[in-house]
Amino acid sequence: MDLNELVQNCAEWLRMHLYEITLSWVAATLVIYGREIFTLLRDLIKKWNIILRVLVFILFCAFGYGWLTFQIAQFIEAQLAHAADLNLVVFTLVGFIVIGVLAERKKQI
Repeated sequence: MDLNELVQNCAEWLRMHLYEITLSWVAATLVIYGREIFTLLRDLIKKWNIILRVLVFILFCAFGYGWLTFQIAQFIEAQLAHAADLNLVVFTLVGFIVIGVLAERKKQI
């Protein structure tokens, strides 16, 4: 098996799991930056009535994160679906490395 075949086989396997890969990237990024996102939300609604703050918190946690995860993962998947085999393999590896570095810098690992 030569290098081109290896890249082609890897890319084929990655394409079959592209949505799961992008979903894991988005979920990991949201975990890494969850505190900052929540702080931003809290700062935006801190002067509101307690009932409204709780309602917004519940809606954001229950639906906001899910919607955000779904939309971003779909967008990234659509972009990667058209990448050449070598680019897809490289982008996938770099994507996981970047998330790992971000997690390390934020003291998540």
